[in-house]
Amino acid sequence: MSNIGKKEIKIPENVTVDKIMGTVLKIIGPLGKKNIKLFPNELTVNIAKNRIKIEPKSISKKSKSLWGLLRSLIANGIKGVHTGFSVILELKGMGYNAVIEDKKLILNLGYSHKIVYNIPMNIEIRVQTPTIIVIEGTDKNIVTQTAADIRHFRQPDAYKGKGVTFFGEVLNLKEGKKNN
Repeated sequence: MSNIGKKEIKIPENVTVDKIMGTVLKIIGPLGKKNIKLFPNELTVNIAKNRIKIEPKSISKKSKSLWGLLRSLIANGIKGVHTGFSVILELKGMGYNAVIEDKKLILNLGYSHKIVYNIPMNIEIRVQTPTIIVIEGTDKNIVTQTAADIRHFRQPDAYKGKGVTFFGEVLNLKEGKKNN
């Protein structure tokens, strides 16, 4: 039995959920809409007034593995169209900064050149201060992948901690070489 899959999903008041031909779940909310492909051969999705319950058709290894996955995908879809997702990145280092120009994020990360990152569709990136970047959107996968792509340009240094970090991330810094 899946501990995650057993939990019911609450549907907020301003979000509507409909099944389309039994294979796609259509979620519409104030921030947008999302379609989630269902697994009709393995699982059944029951939509009540303001709750969604997912149950396996038969207990098999495949249905058990898809049960919790589908529940998480639906819950994330509902949360995305209702409140959205956000990730905050912090630039640590002398002269590191970020600017947005023409739907492009321009990063100065200590290289001899500036890094230009094209902002994906359905993603909003704001620069609160020159060293704080806020990434927002309705799809959790795209938001976190965008944050990972930006972080990949300059991952934190193991000795000084310079680079692009998630806000509040604790880095275990290594000790430098000691002279005797």
